[in-house]
Amino acid sequence: MSTTNEQSYTFLFTDIEGSTRLWERHPTAMGEVIARQERILRDAIAVHGGTVFNTAGDSVCAVFPAADRAIAAAINGQCQLSAESWEAYAPGLKITVRMAVDTGDAEASGGNFAGPVLNRLHRLMKTGHGGQILCTAAIGSDHLGPELRLRDLGSHPLRDIAGETQLFQILAPGLPVSFPPLVTERARPRRLPLPPITLFGRARELDEIDALLRERTARLVTLLGPGGVGKTSLALALGRQLFDAFPDGVHFVDLSALRDEALVVPAIAEVLEVEDPLLNPVDALLSRLQQRSLLLVLDNCEQVVDAVADVVRRLVGETDSVTVLTTSRVPLRLRGEREIRIEPLPAPTPAEDPASNPAVQLFTEHARHVDHRFVLNEMAQPAVIDICRLVDGLPLAIELAAAWVRILDPVSLRNRLVEGAPLLKSDARDRPERHRTLTNTIDWSYQLLSLEAQWAFGRLAVFQGGIPIDGALVVLQDGERASFVEALELIDTLVQANLLQAPTLTDDGPSYLMLQTIQEFGLSTLSPQERIAASRAHAGCFVAMASAAEEHYRGPEAAVWLDRLDANVANLRAAVTWLATGEHGDAEASLRLATELYEFFDVRNHQPEAK
Repeated sequence: MSTTNEQSYTFLFTDIEGSTRLWERHPTAMGEVIARQERILRDAIAVHGGTVFNTAGDSVCAVFPAADRAIAAAINGQCQLSAESWEAYAPGLKITVRMAVDTGDAEASGGNFAGPVLNRLHRLMKTGHGGQILCTAAIGSDHLGPELRLRDLGSHPLRDIAGETQLFQILAPGLPVSFPPLVTERARPRRLPLPPITLFGRARELDEIDALLRERTARLVTLLGPGGVGKTSLALALGRQLFDAFPDGVHFVDLSALRDEALVVPAIAEVLEVEDPLLNPVDALLSRLQQRSLLLVLDNCEQVVDAVADVVRRLVGETDSVTVLTTSRVPLRLRGEREIRIEPLPAPTPAEDPASNPAVQLFTEHARHVDHRFVLNEMAQPAVIDICRLVDGLPLAIELAAAWVRILDPVSLRNRLVEGAPLLKSDARDRPERHRTLTNTIDWSYQLLSLEAQWAFGRLAVFQGGIPIDGALVVLQDGERASFVEALELIDTLVQANLLQAPTLTDDGPSYLMLQTIQEFGLSTLSPQERIAASRAHAGCFVAMASAAEEHYRGPEAAVWLDRLDANVANLRAAVTWLATGEHGDAEASLRLATELYEFFDVRNHQPEAK
């Protein structure tokens, strides 16, 4: 049976500064690095009569019978850590450890400790910097050796600690003296990153999502859409707009650099400044946020979606006032999740003033970034409209295209894009690697798919203009690689990954659309043999459709069949082209299908009453 008692102890807390970033940069080496720094600290603590009673991640918590021993252990540990050759573990790797020492009453139970001093000590440590040792007035100068002294850093607020606390830095030979200002509540204004672009054409989405979050109609909202559609920019705009609605602020966590799902909770905890070595990371988050009313924005969740879903499920389910806004290419698939699909920007309609169209406005703004003389005149307008259509209205693609105005006029740029020139790329130093080219952006989504879903994505890219459900099933079931149910599941996976747009309903069932820029990438993933097989199955599907329609052109069901063929004209033409081209084609089938198409157009043009 464990016994409890309360008495005065001195504690030493340590952790590695910026460990989340270090894990991102050196994922292979950090496990060994953390183990090595812990061994160094354990040795220093043991030499000076201390006992390690808890470790969590890269933090070490130790207790001492006297303050002078804790201070000596901290100085010894810092000297040993600074002398270590961390680059031996990974080129460019350097770690620094922040430390804090404090004395106070605590209750010991079963080898662990509890009391206000531990909370104060943890907050104190977080205000410091790597290589620094901090303490409070409880560590008086009488505990210092002849070569040691305290530097008064003034009174500062510590999170969740009433009033202000007088803080000191322990100075010792061999340790750094100068550090940046302490990271306290007074020194840390809450800010959201500024988006690099103006938000165009999202007024409806802003109003809709603002109402959901402000009125707490939904506590989990996920912005879904293909890469480059502007989810992050919209989330940041919402965060700034909603700042006054959440007493404890809006907190933005960029997850785009993470690949290891184990780093999701530490990344959130670092932004929220939550770390309690006595609790596991998720419990520490829940404990801190129980009484908080805040909006947590988690950006770029798709590559670590399982870990995000796990922590969000608990944050929303086990707290009363935490609201979560996520951006992702795939949904979290949690109960209560409100999915908002963010669509590309529409090109101008014939009746619309091009200068007021969001896609054209976005192009114009970015063109003026690279050439302040750019004017959207009557000569440029048609070309800019065509460019916006050619890149599917994707904001990222519009930005990448507009950057070429530095050396190409809009007409020349439009012509080069029509010819297939690979112009949708950027050398901007502050642009994430996945957004340096449109290909990188699509590849980011592609790499998150299973091998079967990658195969299905490539196969469905052979469709043109639209992908009717029956045709998709024929192409995916061809060769018996996928059963009927498996084919449906693959289609659903691609819709959830935003590589297929959500279906529109027709008289013949749902029909899907693949954006042209995404389709071009999908075709590039097919081997020559797979492309032939997919194209053959596709052509066979539409030959069968045209043959079935022939019997109905002049009958009572003519209107139905004319509509069906009209909706699939692009696919029918693609089938004719493929059947007539190359050694794998079928000239006879191509001629027959072309004849059916000619008949279809003739009937449609001469039977308006059939409509």
